[in-house]
Amino acid sequence: MDQETRSEFAQTNRKIVQTNQKMDREFAKTNQKIDKRFEQMDSKFENLAKMIKAGFDNTATKEDLKNYATKKDLRIEINKHKLETQDFISDKMADFKSDMLMLTRKEDDKLFCLVDKLGKKKIISRRDIAQLGKMKPFPRTVA
Repeated sequence: MDQETRSEFAQTNRKIVQTNQKMDREFAKTNQKIDKRFEQMDSKFENLAKMIKAGFDNTATKEDLKNYATKKDLRIEINKHKLETQDFISDKMADFKSDMLMLTRKEDDKLFCLVDKLGKKKIISRRDIAQLGKMKPFPRTVA
């Protein structure tokens, strides 16, 4: 082999070594990125598993159901939960009713204020005022 061929061979060999080193660095970077993504996915799967487990923590198992002496006991337990729910709904309905009652009373007060002003200006008669006062939702005695 002559000198020129050896020189070309050495130069080509250096380029191959440099390319291999560059490829190794790129593979290492890619592996790090892939590892990070897998860690992120593992973390997300762990969170998902925790959420699923939390959803099933309060669920009755076959063992729990077997431990109830009779179907009657199970019905009693179910009815307790129904009552708790019904109590919550009843409380919310009572709150809503009181809010609506307050708003209706305010509107009724506004109406009677208007009726009084119309009566003082002689736009409506005392008889009309008395008749309006007897109407629902909050009847009044008009003097």
